[in-house]
Amino acid sequence: MKQFYIALVTLAVMHSLVSFGAYRVFTTQEVVPSSELEKRTEFSVSQTRIVIVSRPAVIVWYMWSGYIGLAAAFLCAIYDAIRNGHY
Repeated sequence: MKQFYIALVTLAVMHSLVSFGAYRVFTTQEVVPSSELEKRTEFSVSQTRIVIVSRPAVIVWYMWSGYIGLAAAFLCAIYDAIRNGHY
């Protein structure tokens, strides 16, 4: 059972690194002057520039589904250990 927990922690660390890298690589920022932004939207802006951040939804889904899967594996292992009397 100890090997499973070591593997789970390793997977969590690797998933975090890959998720962070994908988030940094695929996230784009666009600095838009307020005069140009007023042409594209219907509200007035008082600041001189606006930063628009866009990221693909696939990256967000990948991050959340990976962590949910790891949490589900952990909960299944805890349930199995309790059911078999290891705790």
